[in-house]
Amino acid sequence: MSVSTSDRTHETTVATVQRAVPVVVALIVVLSLGVAPATVAGTDFTAESVAQDDQSDSEVNRYQPNSEIIEYDPIADELTTVADVGTETDPEISDETREAAEEGAQVGVECARERGVELTADQEQAAVQGAVHAAAQYQDASVEQIQAASNGASYGALLQSQNASLTQLQAGTYGSAAGSLSQSQRANVTQLQNAAIGAAYGSVSQHQNVDVSQLQYAAVGAAAGAAHGPMQSVNRRQSQAVTARQIQEAARGGSNGSLVQRQNVTVEQIQAAAFGGAGGGTEHPVDDPEKVREASKAGAKGSLVQSQTATVSQIQAAARGACTGSLSQFQQVNITQIQIITESAATGAISQHQEATVVQIQSAAQGACQGAISRLQRQDISIECSVE
Repeated sequence: MSVSTSDRTHETTVATVQRAVPVVVALIVVLSLGVAPATVAGTDFTAESVAQDDQSDSEVNRYQPNSEIIEYDPIADELTTVADVGTETDPEISDETREAAEEGAQVGVECARERGVELTADQEQAAVQGAVHAAAQYQDASVEQIQAASNGASYGALLQSQNASLTQLQAGTYGSAAGSLSQSQRANVTQLQNAAIGAAYGSVSQHQNVDVSQLQYAAVGAAAGAAHGPMQSVNRRQSQAVTARQIQEAARGGSNGSLVQRQNVTVEQIQAAAFGGAGGGTEHPVDDPEKVREASKAGAKGSLVQSQTATVSQIQAAARGACTGSLSQFQQVNITQIQIITESAATGAISQHQEATVVQIQSAAQGACQGAISRLQRQDISIECSVE
């Protein structure tokens, strides 16, 4: 039997990451607990102390946490209220708002058909009704914003309509459109549309494993998180902006990942994980959509492990920090490495929720990813061998 060099290298890389990440997470969590910032969030914590001996000043600066510390509690209250809305009865809505939602959703239906999706009249109606219910929650949004969110939500949900129930389709459409529109004061129509597409697609894709409530909460959280982040990125890096595709993939990953660890967690925790994973995926411009999706998914998934008694703010912080940390050096790692590093960092950070603050958890998760990637790059993992 012959084993290729590439297979050997890949296996060794995975093993190296799996060994390194828990150690780095543990060290960074301990260090962060010892230097809790008193005033400015995250400024006193640096992950370079994990491997300080052989780093230059420029390398040290590269590993300082710089992800946005989100005041999630106020956002969570609004999102929970929206996600808890039932869609069984006809909502109270103005004619103008209803028309905008119906028009936008119908465009999404046509787009799904153009992609080769065969739809029944009932499936179309479920998507349209989900969009109308979402628009009813945000009637102060502009017609263009409602159309964009409705379009994206119906399109994303219907792409996964083959085996989903009508209730699930309506919940996915509603949740992603509503979550997207919750950010109508800070996001443009392109951002709202793509956040809705990704959140709907990712949440409905998990239809076999979740109930309607879990799906709806995940969709709301992921769409809101993905639409919430791009403005911050543009403000920090004027020369580069988060793309529509990045927003879409972050929302998809966040919603999908939050539903993987659905047992023994509340719907509010699922929503927080989806928001954090999707938000971390759009915090900085990244020109590799697949890595964005996988980092957002892994961050959301990892933040829900050992999180039964963690607060929603802590879960959101762990997912966001881990995702941001791994994507800050996305060019140095492959997909498998991002998956392992991000999930392990989020899990390690949230495991300390009883002793750590929200800022410490987010800083620990981000620093763990950056430290693990740094260690991985310094190890020689290119093994040339052939077994006959």
